Amino acid sequence: MFDDNDEIKSTCFEILEELGMVYEEENEEKLREIKQLGFHSEWTYEGRVENSLKLPMPITQRPRLGARKVVSQYTRRFLNALYKEVTSWVVDAKERASYLLLFCIIYSED
Repeated sequence: MFDDNDEIKSTCFEILEELGMVYEEENEEKLREIKQLGFHSEWTYEGRVENSLKLPMPITQRPRLGARKVVSQYTRRFLNALYKEVTSWVVDAKERASYLLLFCIIYSED
C-alpha cells in the first residue's frame, strides 16, 4: 500500500477489497447486525466526515467492512513489533513501519 509505484498501490487496495468481500460472504451472520444497523465509528459522525477526510493514495473511499475486519484481526498480531520499528534508529525501517501503522489505523479505525 505504500510502494513507490502507484499501480502496485492500487492493486494492493483492490486485493484487500476483494479479500474483504470474501470475508463478508463467509461471515455474513456475524456482520449482518453491523450492516443492518448502519454502524459508523464515532470519528465518522455517522458517515458525514468520511467525505471530507483526505485518505492517502490508493485509498479512495472507506474500505469495505470485511477488509477492515481482516486487517484489524491481523494488526493485533504484529502491533508490538510495529511499535518497536517505529522507534527504531534506522530511518528506512522507521519510515516503512510508520506507513504500515498509518494503513493499519485507517483499516482498523481505532
